[in-house]
Amino acid sequence: LRGIDLPEKEGIYECADSSRYSTLQDIDAKRPTEVDSLCGYLLKMAAENNISVPYIEYTYHAIKAIEEKNEGRFD
Repeated sequence: LRGIDLPEKEGIYECADSSRYSTLQDIDAKRPTEVDSLCGYLLKMAAENNISVPYIEYTYHAIKAIEEKNEGRFD
């Protein structure tokens, strides 16, 4: 699809329990996240190809709501 070659087996790497994803670090610091460039792009590609991606859609909206809360738009 779209010229992307996916390997048969994707690598899954363990993280230390103390690891914090960059998105979580941004949320903690009340900075804008990269959700638009990551999930937003995937949502656009999925829509163009008529593919349902409910988990990505949920994640996108959840993170956007947290960003809005951090901006003081609601309590």
